[in-house]
Amino acid sequence: FFFIWCVHEGRPAGQECTAMIGFSALTPCHLCQKPRPDAGTANLSARSVLSVPHARSLAGVWCPKLRSAPQQVRPRTGLLVQGSASGSNTPSLESQSQPGMLAELADFLRGDLPHLFDDIGIDTSKYADSVEFVDPITKYESIGGYLFNIQMLRRLFRPIFQLHDVYQTAENELTTRWTMTMKFILLPWQPEITFTGVSIMTVDMATGKFIRHVDRWDSVDDNSYFSVEALQDLVKQLFQIYATPDLETPKYTVLQRNAEFEVRQYEPFLVAETNMPGKGQLAEGSGFNKLAQYIFGGNEESRSMEMTTPVFTRMGEDVADDQEVMQFVLGGGLSLSTAPRPAAGSGVRTREVPAALYAVRRFSGVVASGGRDEEALRQMMLLKSEVKKAGLQVQMKERNGQTVEASVVLARYNEPSAPPPTRRNEVLLPLESFKFREEM
Repeated sequence: FFFIWCVHEGRPAGQECTAMIGFSALTPCHLCQKPRPDAGTANLSARSVLSVPHARSLAGVWCPKLRSAPQQVRPRTGLLVQGSASGSNTPSLESQSQPGMLAELADFLRGDLPHLFDDIGIDTSKYADSVEFVDPITKYESIGGYLFNIQMLRRLFRPIFQLHDVYQTAENELTTRWTMTMKFILLPWQPEITFTGVSIMTVDMATGKFIRHVDRWDSVDDNSYFSVEALQDLVKQLFQIYATPDLETPKYTVLQRNAEFEVRQYEPFLVAETNMPGKGQLAEGSGFNKLAQYIFGGNEESRSMEMTTPVFTRMGEDVADDQEVMQFVLGGGLSLSTAPRPAAGSGVRTREVPAALYAVRRFSGVVASGGRDEEALRQMMLLKSEVKKAGLQVQMKERNGQTVEASVVLARYNEPSAPPPTRRNEVLLPLESFKFREEM
């Protein structure tokens, strides 16, 4: 519960804002200058105490300037759903056609679900009191149980929720596509847990409220309640004790995680790189030392930079046998124009790695000799096999007049002293494109 709250700023209200929960119900919104539609019944005072979801339902949802411009729902079943014009008066539920109602609810979800685990919370006004929530390991049959589950996850798992899409799948059904990443704080190693999937939201067309919410995870085939496969998937993630150093790393979004690999969308990032002639630990040590010298001041500006993670090694068909490439990520907001120039003759160069899609498989243990390590090669072949089974297209490159698969990238996150079971290693395979399962 919160006292006076500014619904536009999302923070405790200041005197400069006239559109806040707690003012007289006759106080107009300072963005659109319209009185709240509940003015005749709410009778709120400056000392009212309301929960944030209630506050948003009373004074936020109705204001056309508080919401993003309505977007067209992309039907997957041949039903065309149009959104209403921004700023137009919203008709009553009784006067709306079914497609119009679903378009408004889709818009509602786009604005509401990003608040699922933050201090604002979801707006419960669009959910029936007896709404049923089901995922492969939990089940609730009331709005109270639904909210309890949200708060339990928030306190124990520190979830980060990313909404990718909202679309129509039946005449009374919307489906959302999402990613949720969590850390279970009660275990000493605080494992990172990732689920991707869809939520199928059933609407009571008489009331315009959601009456059922069913989650389906990409990582399991059996999504029924109570799924042993889903429980095993959760336990597997809880007891993977990979240790990721608390260092800057390239930013990415997990688009889909299945049982064997995940698909990530990486943002552009900057690297310093060098070729590694030859094979084995000697070549790798030489490459590592060149890059370490560069970031610790062995550059034309004698400027040191912060350590980052991971160390990348490119390996594969489009990399010459004697020319594997090692890369250090350059952080701290550096760009090609602001990064220190490598010393002449050092063999180091800087470049920007463009945004790209990768299929990624994670494993632990010691990778002893870069891209030609036996375990790294085994993981690479497993990843390629699983990507092929999933029907995904690997990115292709030209090399010596031939078209070959793009380099697989090996990522190592930990320093050599880290215990082998806790080391986080990954192989990354560039993808040409990606579609969610429901789009294929």
